[in-house]
Order: sequence, then C-alpha cells, then structure tokens
Amino acid sequence: MTRPLAIPEPLRERQARASNPKSSAWVSANAGSGKTHVLAQRVLRLLLAGAPPAKILCLTFTKAAAANMADRVFNQLAEWTSLSDGALAKKIMDCGAPAPGPQELAFARQLFARTIETPGGLKIQTLHAFSERLLKLFPFEANVAAHFKVIDEREAKLLLQEARDEALAELGRLSGSAAALDLVARESGAFKFDELLQEALGRSETFADYRDAETYMAALCLALGLRPGVTAASTEAEMIGGDVERMRREAWAQGLEAGKNADCVIAASLRAANDESAPEARAQALTPQEASSPLLDVPYALRHAAVSTWLNAGVAPPQVAEWAGHSVAVLLKVYAKCIDGQDQIAKRRIEDALAESDDTAAPATDDAEDSGDDDAD
Repeated sequence: MTRPLAIPEPLRERQARASNPKSSAWVSANAGSGKTHVLAQRVLRLLLAGAPPAKILCLTFTKAAAANMADRVFNQLAEWTSLSDGALAKKIMDCGAPAPGPQELAFARQLFARTIETPGGLKIQTLHAFSERLLKLFPFEANVAAHFKVIDEREAKLLLQEARDEALAELGRLSGSAAALDLVARESGAFKFDELLQEALGRSETFADYRDAETYMAALCLALGLRPGVTAASTEAEMIGGDVERMRREAWAQGLEAGKNADCVIAASLRAANDESAPEARAQALTPQEASSPLLDVPYALRHAAVSTWLNAGVAPPQVAEWAGHSVAVLLKVYAKCIDGQDQIAKRRIEDALAESDDTAAPATDDAEDSGDDDAD
C-alpha cells in the first residue's frame, strides 16, 4: 500500500505565497510538482476573499487541464458545504488563508451555490476558447464574420479535400497546367501525392509572395546557388558526364561489389550510368540490326555478374534472379529482351533435342531387325 507523500513545510509556505491573491506570482516547476494544485488554491482564496465568480478568469493550454482545474475547484467547494466548523476551518487554512471566523465559515459554505448560480459561471477555459469568445463579442472590431463558427479537425479535413479536388479538376481542364499536374503526380507517386499537396498547402504564404512559377524558380535557383538556365537534365548530365566522375563511379562500384545483394544493385546502377554516358560508342560497336534493338538503349547492367551469360548458358531464370539479387520480373524485363542471339540458341537446342531423340530411337530398330534374323534362322 502506498503511503501518502508528506509535503515539506518550506514547500507548503512557498505554495501559500504563490496562491495569495493579493500578490502577483510566476510559478515555474516540473510536471507533476503541484502547479495545478497551487492555481486551484488561488481560485479558492479569491472566492473566499469575496471576488465575484464571474470576474475570475483562469486560462490553460489544453481542455484536459481546464477540466482538471474546474473539477478540483468545484469538488472542494462541494465538500465545504457538509463539513463541520472545525473540519472546514482546517480546510480553509490548508489553502493558505487565515483562520476563519463564524461569518467566514458561513460564507465558505455558500460559495458552491454562489459559483454554480452565477451567470456565465466560473471561467476556467483554454486560451483558444477565451479568444473565440472575445471574437464573438467584438466581431466588427476584429474584422471577422459576426456569426462565425469554429470547425473541428474532421470538418477542416473534409473542406480542404473538397477544395483540393475542385482545384485539381480545374487544373486538369487547363491545357497549360495539365502537363505540369501530370508530371507532379508521376514524380510523387500514388502514396506521396496527398502528402506533397499538404506540404505545399502549409507553404501557401511562401508561394503567394511570387507572381508566377518562373519568379519562384528564379528565387529558388538563387537560394540553391544554381546558375540561370540550369535544368534537371543539365544537372543530371553534369553529374554523369566527365572522365573524373566515371572513374569515381567505377571506384565506388568496385568497393560495393564485395557487399550484399543491395550493394551489388547499387554498383550495377553506377556502372549503368557509365555505360549510358556513351550511347554513340555503343551505336558504332553494334550492327545496324542490333542498334535498332533494345541493346542500344538498355546497357548490360550488372554485366560483371554475368547475368546474360548465365541466361545464355541455359540457367533457369529463377536461379539467375537469386544469384544476381533480382526478382524474376525485373530479370525478364531488363535482361531477356536485351540478350542477343536467343532465338538462334533456342533453335539450336530444339535441333539438338530432336537429333538426340533420333539417335535414341535408331538402336532400337537395329535390335529389332537382328532379333528377326535370329528367329528366321
């Protein structure tokens, strides 16, 4: 069984000073150290001092804190109505108030009904609720609609979704914006599109500072230190091009080859970038028929793993996929269409299989003929 925590007397004295309504106090303490208790005691002492309940305002950050404080105050006042004089006097002194006389005790027993019956009641509320009340009392001074309504989070999401759908439909009907919308949708993907729109909505004030997309792009390039006229294609070409960059990618690829399958995939991508930096050289090395095939556009990524060699050797695609760290779908999509000579190999295998079948059937005929001759003899 947990014993009640004994509050040191010096702490009680500090709490009594902080709850004194005649002084202005700033209380700074850790969570759970009794700040709400001190504030509740201060409200009780204000009521005991004769302050009208309607003139007491207590503000909190959260609804839970406001409900907790109101619950403490009203429970204490309700308890006072049924206590004996001695018990009530002790409760009042525990609040930090001086010892009460007969008149003070009678007044304390009336505080619960007085607070409940006060028009508007005791105001213990959140900062948001207090601000909303002020705006409703003075809508014209605040330049807001006289009968505005504060919507909850669910309603806000529904309204934003409706506005978003209308804006997207309008963009889709405009020829100049449809292509841009299609690009954003493809780049963000199905699962990130809503997240991207939400982030853009949060930065709407930033976008509003610029006249159009070109002005915003110019400011963005300036902030990123990009030279005028730079595009995604030119930046990518600059990253891929150059012998120094190719040597760096090759060095990185060699280091990654000794790692796991995921590292090998990254190494393959680095080598593929090197291969795709010289499509003209591949066009010169291939025959006209090969140059018109996917061989020109799709280089042999992961060729150090001999994927095409394994496939040409007749290794089953599932086994090749396991060795190379691919899925079978990726293997057949990327490699199978780029392997040159597959049709000749397949035909040769068919011919070999047919020839083997003929060779197997021939001795059986000779045995049959020999058997017949022996019987004739």
